[in-house]
Amino acid sequence: MSHHADPVSRGPSQRLAEEVLSYLERRPNSMDTLDGIASFWLKAAGAADREHLVHAIEALVASGALERVRTAGIAKYRLPR
Repeated sequence: MSHHADPVSRGPSQRLAEEVLSYLERRPNSMDTLDGIASFWLKAAGAADREHLVHAIEALVASGALERVRTAGIAKYRLPR
């Protein structure tokens, strides 16, 4: 077993990352901002989960599972094209 931690460690960030990917499995053409993801993609992401969501999204981008697209200076996230 590796000594390196998974970029999204087990816990709230892992759960949110899995929810984001699950949403995208059902709606592969979706793209949204962090606020949109929190409001529309996730079942129960409250304001307290914001830090965990940011961590989850950054880890998904770093792993190549998500793509960050900037439009008029606003970051949006989607499956890589």
